[in-house]
Amino acid sequence: MITKITGITNEMLKDAPILDESIRTKVRELISGRVILGHNVTFDINFLRAHVCDIDNDHIDTLPLARACLPQLSHHRLTDLADYFDLEGDHHWAINDVLFTIAVYNRLSQHQNRR
Repeated sequence: MITKITGITNEMLKDAPILDESIRTKVRELISGRVILGHNVTFDINFLRAHVCDIDNDHIDTLPLARACLPQLSHHRLTDLADYFDLEGDHHWAINDVLFTIAVYNRLSQHQNRR
């Protein structure tokens, strides 16, 4: 299922690092005291809590923002919003999803300010 969604195969991950304590420590240091921005960010927060550490970071979720700002859209997935805002790039690659989320947040913020 993940390969179908992301195009990422087990073969592509064969040399990827294992989520060990050194990586957990790096992630904790990276996010410590920071606001987390994400689309449907509850998923990411729950993943971090389950596999990295019990975080209590403030967070901003672009999914409810998109639903409030763009109720006319039938779907509010990140890919739908990227298409709506004419953002180009491959979906479901981490760096692109980060860039899409930032761009969507900026566009939604502009939309909110015009109201």
